[in-house]
Amino acid sequence: AHLLEHLAFRGTRDFPDFAAVKALERLGSSFGPHQNAYTGTDETVYQLQVPSDDPEAMDLAFQILANFAYHITARDDEVDAERPIVWEEWRQRQGAAWRNCVHEWKTLYSGSQY
Repeated sequence: AHLLEHLAFRGTRDFPDFAAVKALERLGSSFGPHQNAYTGTDETVYQLQVPSDDPEAMDLAFQILANFAYHITARDDEVDAERPIVWEEWRQRQGAAWRNCVHEWKTLYSGSQY
């Protein structure tokens, strides 16, 4: 899921080669602070900040979100480019605090799907 989150920004059927990122940047929505996403245990959340009083901007944002939901291209070259980035993000989270959380979750969620 985390890899797909990254691949969504990289390319979709209607927004190939970072076209969604570039289109949102033309609206003043910079990548990172205004275009972002995160993947948790049971959800992936995409955050696109666009002017809510601009119908064309809102339409673009919904088109992009629909593409993120249904049309991620995930070409081999895109996967190969994102894999080390996602791996490094995972590796950076493996400190003592994370290990503590995992230990607590084993107790808290024992017998559940988590």
